[in-house]
Amino acid sequence: MRASIRLAFAALLALGAAPNRAAPSEAAERADAAFRALTERELAWHFAEHPIEATYAGRREGADRLGSVTDAAQRKRLAHWDETLASLAKIDTDALSPAERINFRIFRDQLEARANTVRFGAHLVPMNSDSAFYSEIAQLPRVQPLATEADYRRYIARLLDLPRWLDEHVELLKLGLERGITVPRVVLAGRDSALATYAEPGSVEQSVFYAPFASIPASIPKADADALRRDGARAIEEHVLPAYAKLREFLAKHYVPGARTTIAAYDLPEGKAFYASQIREYTTLDLDAKAIHERGLAEVARIRAEMEKIVREVRHEGDFASFLAKLRSDPQFYAASDEQLLMQAAWIAKRVDGVLPKYFGTLPRRPFGIAPVPAAIAPYYTAGRYAGAPYGSDEPGYYWVNTTKLESRPLYALPALTLHEAVPGHHMQVALAAEQGEQPLFRRLGYISAFGEGWALYAEKLGAE
Repeated sequence: MRASIRLAFAALLALGAAPNRAAPSEAAERADAAFRALTERELAWHFAEHPIEATYAGRREGADRLGSVTDAAQRKRLAHWDETLASLAKIDTDALSPAERINFRIFRDQLEARANTVRFGAHLVPMNSDSAFYSEIAQLPRVQPLATEADYRRYIARLLDLPRWLDEHVELLKLGLERGITVPRVVLAGRDSALATYAEPGSVEQSVFYAPFASIPASIPKADADALRRDGARAIEEHVLPAYAKLREFLAKHYVPGARTTIAAYDLPEGKAFYASQIREYTTLDLDAKAIHERGLAEVARIRAEMEKIVREVRHEGDFASFLAKLRSDPQFYAASDEQLLMQAAWIAKRVDGVLPKYFGTLPRRPFGIAPVPAAIAPYYTAGRYAGAPYGSDEPGYYWVNTTKLESRPLYALPALTLHEAVPGHHMQVALAAEQGEQPLFRRLGYISAFGEGWALYAEKLGAE
């Protein structure tokens, strides 16, 4: 609200500008041009620095390398972002056109979020409760364009580069241990099983990294395809699998035992300031932690009142605690098989599809599929997630549903999960954003880096302003 007032006040000041000042339209053109030139330079620099993000953005440049994630490289990027923020501050925001004024605020927030990742040492924690650098990179076979022999050669080069990339992450983790900046130990349970899947897939052909070689396009001559398969298999066997085995040993013997036993961000070095930066990044609000907490308590009270009403409506015999116990234990509320859970999610999604035109004037062209969370990460993964397709590809997005631990996946949670992750949630958000060609690329891609290399290309910040 305060930001909107400031913008309106700036517009009024512009109307009363001195006579010798350039006409508003000319000033806007100059300011807009300066801002757009800066964002274009930043995007070119960013994709050169983050070739994996370039791949997610549908670009082929840098497709033969993974980029550097060392602490030194991150500090160098921080200096660059600070310089870019200083350049942004020199732009006359009052002179910007209304559309570019909004773009300016979004872009500035995105830069500040990336800078704060390094400033507060969050790059030393390249994983969280359900995601990690070593599992996210396993999505590379799904997102990297592979149509020609040259494409496959670039992919193989990345496989050969993977041990170096994983080792650099290990050095970050070691530095995090030294500085007390780690993932809470309690959320690391089950990671060994996932790493075992990557380190010991049973055979090279069963490795997730081999999948592209199992479906080489017929347009590539057989002799060349056979050579690609041999070289790909060799890269996986001699480089990828040993690198994952090494990482698995480090996490089991050193990182997990050394991870902090606390869970709050406040307990990290500069925890209070870091927490404040996270509030700003994830809510776009200038509120302190106490105000956020009070808002949360009010929302919990509102939801609790609605739940109490439902308890009365269904004429449950017993108190609220016994009602919750019934929800958690009655078999009627849980799927008996993976297929039942997936079919229920699909049925809910199609019901929502049927009413979307009533509420949305524009619907995306790209469809989405429904699939189980990959087995390698499912044991510790969240209940569901949207996996967006690479920008510019003709691939669908996917609504992932976790089919492990069915006893913890109540069917009554599926409607909210589906609405959030699929439609009208992340799928519509991502697909529509990708189709908005009139918007600058940094808005369509959600130009934010998460834990160093950046996997949040389709961040919720697209609609933040």
